[in-house]
Amino acid sequence: MRPDHREGAPVVTVIVDPYRRTVVDVFDPQTMSAGEKVIAWQRALHYGIGLGGGYKFLVFVSGVIIPVFAVTGFLMWWIKRRNRRAGERAKQAILHGAGQAAE
Repeated sequence: MRPDHREGAPVVTVIVDPYRRTVVDVFDPQTMSAGEKVIAWQRALHYGIGLGGGYKFLVFVSGVIIPVFAVTGFLMWWIKRRNRRAGERAKQAILHGAGQAAE
């Protein structure tokens, strides 16, 4: 490894033709274009290699928050629906009671 190599950084990859025993291609991060560097870093970013516990925690929270939003959204809808029905029953009872008092 190179002395300036960082954990998770793309490494030099050499593709060799085993039959002709020739080098077919060399992928060196130092000679890559900006777009190729971004693509090469995607694996490290995806797995959180070399980015510490804070990054891994953020990835965990962003994955857990979606089901939490789904559950809490359902519960909020269900409670609102239940309260709306209870309010309608109370309104009907008041109107029914007021109708009997008028008689």
